[in-house]
Amino acid sequence: MTAPAAGTGSGKDEVEWRDRPEGYINRFSSSKTWEQIRLHKEKQSWSKVVWFAQGVPRFAFITWLAVRDRLFTGTRMGQWDVVQSCLFYGEPNESRDHLFFACPYTFTVWLAVVGDLLLAEADPDWETTLAQLVELRYEKLDYILLRMVFQTAIYYIWKERNDIRHMGRPKTVDLALQTH
Repeated sequence: MTAPAAGTGSGKDEVEWRDRPEGYINRFSSSKTWEQIRLHKEKQSWSKVVWFAQGVPRFAFITWLAVRDRLFTGTRMGQWDVVQSCLFYGEPNESRDHLFFACPYTFTVWLAVVGDLLLAEADPDWETTLAQLVELRYEKLDYILLRMVFQTAIYYIWKERNDIRHMGRPKTVDLALQTH
């Protein structure tokens, strides 16, 4: 008996999965598939402030939007001719940088919750605050707590801002700190 000719279809079919650009394996791996289809970008220095094991996912998500300046603040809504001033202090153009923490109201909240966790003096400038969280070296537990406080402040300031905007319920700083 002679062997079947190549390409006649009498051989056994096998499924193979690409596991790297030049190789195949016989089992599926979702992690290897993800590594092949995702866009590979340089890791951002701020990512450790946003994404960490002890973080609260909804807080991390809002912080991620804030870091990327993607929250719908007055500046972003201005693209649709919607004027939104700061609901806490009346600043004519509400921006991410004003909301976190250049606004006297939100800076007061930030000072109250961050306490002595920062190794430097708290600054109302967004970029400076983020740089302090990225560049300064903290003890492990202090750094976990500091990032959690940062994300919690951002989340509840954003929530409070939306409550005022949509339900008209402004609070004093003391009341805001007590209820959250």
